[in-house]
Amino acid sequence: MKIRQMSFKANSTNWLLLLIIVITTSCQKKETTPEPTTKPAPASHCNCENEVAFPDIKGEVISLKDRNNKEMVSLVRKGDKYILGGDIILTEEQVNTIKKKIANPPIPIYKPTDSIHTPSGIQPNTRKSNTRKLPDWKPDNELYRTAITNATNYWRNRTVYYTINSAVPNQSRITNAIAHWESNTNIHFVLRTTQAHYVEFVNTDAECYSDLGMIGGRQILNVGDGCSTGNVMHEIGHTLGFLHEQIRSDRDNFIIVYPNNIKPNFLSQFTKYNDYHGTNWGFETDTYDFGSIMNYGSFDFRSGTQATMTRLDGTFFFGQRDGLSAGDIATYNLMYNPTRFARIEYENYSYNWYSNSRFFTDSDAYIRFYSDANCTVPANPVVKAIYTMSYLNDGVSYSFLYEIPTTTNSIALGNLRLEDYYEDSSGEGHSSGVAIQLPEYVGYTLLPYYIHP
Repeated sequence: MKIRQMSFKANSTNWLLLLIIVITTSCQKKETTPEPTTKPAPASHCNCENEVAFPDIKGEVISLKDRNNKEMVSLVRKGDKYILGGDIILTEEQVNTIKKKIANPPIPIYKPTDSIHTPSGIQPNTRKSNTRKLPDWKPDNELYRTAITNATNYWRNRTVYYTINSAVPNQSRITNAIAHWESNTNIHFVLRTTQAHYVEFVNTDAECYSDLGMIGGRQILNVGDGCSTGNVMHEIGHTLGFLHEQIRSDRDNFIIVYPNNIKPNFLSQFTKYNDYHGTNWGFETDTYDFGSIMNYGSFDFRSGTQATMTRLDGTFFFGQRDGLSAGDIATYNLMYNPTRFARIEYENYSYNWYSNSRFFTDSDAYIRFYSDANCTVPANPVVKAIYTMSYLNDGVSYSFLYEIPTTTNSIALGNLRLEDYYEDSSGEGHSSGVAIQLPEYVGYTLLPYYIHP
């Protein structure tokens, strides 16, 4: 539908995961995901200390803090590489995205019960626009998009193109790890021919590490001599967009981390990603998964004999690299097989045209979720989502974030003046209106907006 676009898509070049993300907009039927074929052994050791990028290069800790001097993300810079969590390589674009989110003051998040109309205290802008006889803004104008983006991308069509460098020894570690992911999920690994975006399994050093999500072009997954098949499974998780379980923003509800017991050079392995006021460059779902292949154990990266992490009751837990847990598969499905469909809907849509110098559009607006692409069966979202309302006036916008809880399938935004244009007595044109942004996000497929007849 080519009528004025009333919704936005989030910038898909910056996603998260994380445990991330985000998202296709296709409405195709989802493939069936098989049940896990491997039962992880909860007490097996994960050899997590093999999962370190560029161990022979001295790193510089980069602490990204907000304006209140609170640390939001801790990275290690080694040469021109930024490392998150020890074995996750972030591109400069991903790092810059996170920096921008942290540096810019967040806009408030309002609950659905709050007023969705322009908050009091915002005065009409007196700035004149120009003499154009068209609105200064349209809801699909890129200038007014709110940067609610994630740090990584998902692999399109659940397909990872790859190649294995001939220098990698014992390549069965890779093929067995790939086979495990393919047998437990509907991800597909396809040998690359000429595809532009692909993973190359390399053997640069003895350790295990990966880029995060699909970053575009050639990206690497290092399979060092010390990497087991299970370590490769773990790194493939990062390639698909997974973060470590112990850096969940809510991890303090489940575990205790003991910084004094951690090797000083590895403190960044335990930094939380901190869901930053709705910017959502990472996400978690359900409770802490102690059996996740993305989790570390109580004694990994310790500087002495004491544990680096315990459960809240002080008991130990052990990371495993035997296979995907049920939680890993559930998280994958949230990312790559969303079971919900969402769209912005307009009812009582009225376009009022008087002349080139006066027209406006009114409509009742809603955000609704469904369990089918035909939007016939309402269903609550699986993960808390966020939308943005931007109030625009002669080129100046005021944006406000709102939460969509998992307890409702419909949010009523009220009767909105979507656009309004008029010319004053001197012939100067003035435009205002409201734009709604529902970003692509984990757990649902974003459909085009819909105007009810």
